[in-house]
Amino acid sequence: MINKLEEIARPYAHAAFEFANEGNNLSQWAEMLQILALICADPVISKALSSPYYNTAAKKTLILDMAGEFIDQHVKNFVHVLAENGRLQVMTEIFRQYHVLQDAAKNMIEVEVCSARELSPAHVSLLQNALEKRTKAKIQLHQRIDPTLLGGIQLRLGDEVIDGSILSKLRRLALHLQLKENVCQ
Repeated sequence: MINKLEEIARPYAHAAFEFANEGNNLSQWAEMLQILALICADPVISKALSSPYYNTAAKKTLILDMAGEFIDQHVKNFVHVLAENGRLQVMTEIFRQYHVLQDAAKNMIEVEVCSARELSPAHVSLLQNALEKRTKAKIQLHQRIDPTLLGGIQLRLGDEVIDGSILSKLRRLALHLQLKENVCQ
């Protein structure tokens, strides 16, 4: 399910990607957008960007001054467009989506694997090979540990979530039993 932030960021991420791709500057744009995303994700900066006390020009100047010479004129123009449309606060999501588009262009998919404990290298390899066969793309796995899952794994491939955790199965069982109990009453 797509949230509002993703929906707002999508056209900007696509525009940045298309422009960078046309100029054969995908990696350079990725680096510059990452710098902007890090700046905008800072709690103090984020608060200033969402504050009604600062006008558009002040917000734009704040970001451009912090980025300095780390961004080129094209990215500065991109910041101007974002500021004028009140979208600077979605910069981290724009960067995330740009990164996904860049990976897709390289036929690479980033997958987050969440498990109750760290997976062995053999399990990681098996999972990676199975996902590469299924998606016909190069898979880059990122592991995250969440002991509340109890066992099994959750996979996140972009917007798709595959939940094979024991916690998920227990929740479905509890819901089923609750529904069955309500029907029997």
